Amino acid sequence: GFDSLLRCRLAYVTAPTADEATELTKRVLAEADPALTLLRDPADGTPPPKAVGDVSGDGEPRARLFLCETDRCRPPVSDPAEATRLLAETRGIPPGTQ
Repeated sequence: GFDSLLRCRLAYVTAPTADEATELTKRVLAEADPALTLLRDPADGTPPPKAVGDVSGDGEPRARLFLCETDRCRPPVSDPAEATRLLAETRGIPPGTQ
């Protein structure tokens, strides 16, 4: 049947260095979802906007995944396991039907 629900997800990975973003980026790219768009920081070292350049509790910059759905954005995550959980939670596929 035809699914009339329009669904999309936008993932933005930001980090102080490309190496630090690698694991989060891999988690997003592992999602086989045509409704998921990934944006990454430019490779030229241009810093992300201040609102996105989050830091850890100790003041050190760290990699972050920001994930937005059609109607809301989720709190950012920096742990790869949390990123995997968040991506699975927002797939829009009821558990056990994949």
